[in-house]
Amino acid sequence: MLALLFRLGFWLMFHGLFCLWSAVQFSRTHGLIIIPSLIVLACIQLVEKDYERATRVRYSRSLRRLALHCLPVGTDRRQTANPAIKIKVFRIPVPEEGREVLTVWLQAISSRIRDSWTFIYYTLTHFFFRSYYFIAIMFSRILTIVLAATLINFTTAFSGDGTWYRTGEGACGATSHDADQIVALSPSEYSNGASCWKRIRINANGKTVDATVVDLCPDCAAGSIDLSPGAFNQLASPDTGRIHVNWDFV
Repeated sequence: MLALLFRLGFWLMFHGLFCLWSAVQFSRTHGLIIIPSLIVLACIQLVEKDYERATRVRYSRSLRRLALHCLPVGTDRRQTANPAIKIKVFRIPVPEEGREVLTVWLQAISSRIRDSWTFIYYTLTHFFFRSYYFIAIMFSRILTIVLAATLINFTTAFSGDGTWYRTGEGACGATSHDADQIVALSPSEYSNGASCWKRIRINANGKTVDATVVDLCPDCAAGSIDLSPGAFNQLASPDTGRIHVNWDFV
């Protein structure tokens, strides 16, 4: 267990920190719980690494069970009788086809060892290994696609200044109040009214608020927004006046 935790921590440190950071930001922006999926992905990657090594299976006639061993690729097969270089992973009942599979390198093992143990090179033909490996590969690829979509999403998100204004009748044709969770967009994001009544999710100061587009902010630069006092107060004190925000449509 400690070895697994160490390997998991090593993978996250050197291969997953950026993806982890993006997933946290994505979950804050879109309310998705993707962190557990990342952890599962890391575990699956560890499993895949094990299967990238040459797999050896040892069959005990007395126990009638298989002991699965993983050896680094390139290990001299004549050394496979040495238990010091083997990593025992787990035991499973012997599949019927596994009892019949022998390889040429078996002849390199001494007759004394061969009489007591049957060494076989298992090619993942048993349904357990084949199914598990296939599922691991497919699931890890799906999560990779999700992470890629996360990064693409960040390239299309908006950022700019967030200010607040006194509400009233908006460009979308409705009257709003200061306590409402509403927002006015810049001309480029307002798109001649195409964005009216859409919802956006705004992040600032580690806080998040959802607001409805009801107005146009003609003086706002692209990416900047003007919020109602009620919405702005969810992110910062109105006395602040101006804050940096990240936002996107939801």
